[in-house]
Amino acid sequence: MSSNLDNNTWYKWKYGNIKRLDGTNYKDWKRNVQLALTVVDTFEIVTGEEQQPPVANGTAARAAIDNYGKRRALAAHVLKQACMPNIQAHIRDLVDPKEIWDTLLRRLDYSASQTRRATILTRFLNTRPMTGEKVRDYIVRLQT
Repeated sequence: MSSNLDNNTWYKWKYGNIKRLDGTNYKDWKRNVQLALTVVDTFEIVTGEEQQPPVANGTAARAAIDNYGKRRALAAHVLKQACMPNIQAHIRDLVDPKEIWDTLLRRLDYSASQTRRATILTRFLNTRPMTGEKVRDYIVRLQT
Protein backbone atom coordinates (compact mmCIF):
# COMPACT_ATOMS: atom_id res chain seq x y z
CA MET A 1 0.00 0.00 0.00
CA SER A 2 1.45 3.36 -0.97
CA SER A 3 1.31 6.51 1.10
CA ASN A 4 -0.12 9.85 0.05
CA LEU A 5 3.45 11.15 0.19
CA ASP A 6 4.57 8.71 -2.50
CA ASN A 7 3.15 10.75 -5.37
CA ASN A 8 4.27 13.95 -7.00
CA THR A 9 1.77 16.17 -5.18
CA TRP A 10 4.31 16.61 -2.38
CA TYR A 11 7.63 18.42 -2.39
CA LYS A 12 9.85 16.38 -0.07
CA TRP A 13 13.02 17.84 1.41
CA LYS A 14 15.09 17.54 4.54
CA TYR A 15 12.88 19.94 6.50
CA GLY A 16 9.62 18.12 5.82
CA ASN A 17 7.00 17.87 3.11
CA ILE A 18 4.99 20.59 1.42
CA LYS A 19 1.90 19.90 -0.64
CA ARG A 20 2.70 21.32 -4.04
CA LEU A 21 0.80 24.33 -5.32
CA ASP A 22 -1.77 23.04 -7.81
CA GLY A 23 -3.83 26.16 -8.48
CA THR A 24 -6.51 25.38 -5.89
CA ASN A 25 -4.53 25.42 -2.63
CA TYR A 26 -2.77 28.80 -2.71
CA LYS A 27 -3.54 29.95 0.86
CA ASP A 28 -2.36 26.71 2.51
CA TRP A 29 0.64 26.50 0.18
CA LYS A 30 1.65 30.09 0.90
CA ARG A 31 1.55 29.54 4.67
CA ASN A 32 3.56 26.30 4.45
CA VAL A 33 6.16 27.68 2.04
CA GLN A 34 6.55 30.83 4.13
CA LEU A 35 7.36 28.69 7.16
CA ALA A 36 9.76 26.53 5.16
CA LEU A 37 11.58 29.55 3.75
CA THR A 38 11.80 31.07 7.23
CA VAL A 39 13.44 27.87 8.54
CA VAL A 40 16.21 28.22 5.95
CA ASP A 41 16.53 31.98 6.50
CA THR A 42 15.40 32.98 3.02
CA PHE A 43 11.90 34.43 3.39
CA GLU A 44 13.17 38.01 3.72
CA ILE A 45 14.88 37.56 0.34
CA VAL A 46 11.58 36.42 -1.17
CA THR A 47 9.71 39.45 0.18
CA GLY A 48 12.49 41.84 -0.88
CA GLU A 49 13.18 42.90 2.72
CA GLU A 50 16.72 41.55 2.43
CA GLN A 51 18.83 42.75 -0.48
CA GLN A 52 22.23 41.61 -1.68
CA PRO A 53 24.99 43.04 0.50
CA PRO A 54 27.00 45.84 -1.13
CA VAL A 55 30.01 44.80 -3.16
CA ALA A 56 33.16 45.44 -1.19
CA ASN A 57 36.69 44.15 -0.87
CA GLY A 58 37.55 41.76 1.87
CA THR A 59 36.92 38.19 2.79
CA ALA A 60 33.92 38.94 5.01
CA ALA A 61 32.18 40.99 2.28
CA ARG A 62 32.74 38.29 -0.34
CA ALA A 63 31.49 35.62 2.09
CA ALA A 64 28.33 37.67 2.79
CA ILE A 65 27.63 38.09 -0.93
CA ASP A 66 28.25 34.39 -1.54
CA ASN A 67 25.96 33.42 1.35
CA TYR A 68 23.22 35.71 0.05
CA GLY A 69 23.53 34.25 -3.46
CA LYS A 70 23.23 30.69 -2.17
CA ARG A 71 20.19 31.52 -0.01
CA ARG A 72 18.59 33.39 -2.92
CA ALA A 73 19.06 30.37 -5.19
CA LEU A 74 17.67 28.07 -2.47
CA ALA A 75 14.58 30.27 -2.13
CA ALA A 76 13.95 30.18 -5.90
CA HIS A 77 14.48 26.42 -5.93
CA VAL A 78 12.00 25.80 -3.09
CA LEU A 79 9.38 28.07 -4.66
CA LYS A 80 9.61 26.33 -8.02
CA GLN A 81 9.85 22.77 -6.73
CA ALA A 82 6.91 23.29 -4.39
CA CYS A 83 4.66 23.81 -7.43
CA MET A 84 2.99 21.30 -9.72
CA PRO A 85 4.20 21.32 -13.35
CA ASN A 86 1.13 23.21 -14.56
CA ILE A 87 2.00 26.05 -12.16
CA GLN A 88 5.73 25.85 -12.87
CA ALA A 89 4.92 26.79 -16.46
CA HIS A 90 4.08 30.31 -15.27
CA ILE A 91 7.40 30.78 -13.45
CA ARG A 92 9.72 28.59 -15.52
CA ASP A 93 11.93 31.42 -16.79
CA LEU A 94 12.03 33.40 -13.54
CA VAL A 95 15.11 33.25 -11.30
CA ASP A 96 14.41 36.03 -8.81
CA PRO A 97 12.56 34.59 -5.79
CA LYS A 98 10.66 37.86 -5.20
CA GLU A 99 9.47 37.86 -8.80
CA ILE A 100 8.39 34.21 -8.48
CA TRP A 101 6.53 34.93 -5.22
CA ASP A 102 4.83 38.03 -6.65
CA THR A 103 3.86 36.23 -9.87
CA LEU A 104 2.23 33.40 -7.94
CA LEU A 105 0.45 35.89 -5.68
CA ARG A 106 -0.85 37.85 -8.67
CA ARG A 107 -2.03 34.73 -10.52
CA LEU A 108 -3.40 32.63 -7.67
CA ASP A 109 -4.45 34.74 -4.66
CA TYR A 110 -8.06 35.30 -5.62
CA SER A 111 -9.14 36.53 -2.23
CA ALA A 112 -7.23 39.73 -2.93
CA SER A 113 -9.34 40.81 -5.87
CA GLN A 114 -13.10 40.95 -6.44
CA THR A 115 -12.43 41.84 -10.06
CA ARG A 116 -10.25 38.75 -10.44
CA ARG A 117 -13.02 36.55 -9.03
CA ALA A 118 -15.53 38.09 -11.47
CA THR A 119 -13.12 37.43 -14.35
CA ILE A 120 -12.74 33.78 -13.33
CA LEU A 121 -16.51 33.38 -13.07
CA THR A 122 -16.91 34.75 -16.59
CA ARG A 123 -14.24 32.38 -17.89
CA PHE A 124 -15.89 29.50 -16.08
CA LEU A 125 -19.21 30.28 -17.72
CA ASN A 126 -17.63 30.59 -21.17
CA THR A 127 -14.94 27.88 -21.10
CA ARG A 128 -15.32 24.12 -21.20
CA PRO A 129 -12.74 21.45 -20.40
CA MET A 130 -10.85 19.99 -23.32
CA THR A 131 -11.21 16.29 -24.03
CA GLY A 132 -8.89 14.34 -21.75
CA GLU A 133 -7.89 17.42 -19.74
CA LYS A 134 -7.35 16.89 -16.01
CA VAL A 135 -9.71 18.86 -13.77
CA ARG A 136 -6.74 20.52 -12.04
CA ASP A 137 -5.37 21.72 -15.39
CA TYR A 138 -8.81 22.98 -16.42
CA ILE A 139 -9.08 25.01 -13.21
CA VAL A 140 -5.63 26.50 -13.67
CA ARG A 141 -6.52 27.38 -17.28
CA LEU A 142 -9.59 29.21 -16.00
CA GLN A 143 -7.42 31.15 -13.57
CA THR A 144 -4.82 32.34 -16.06
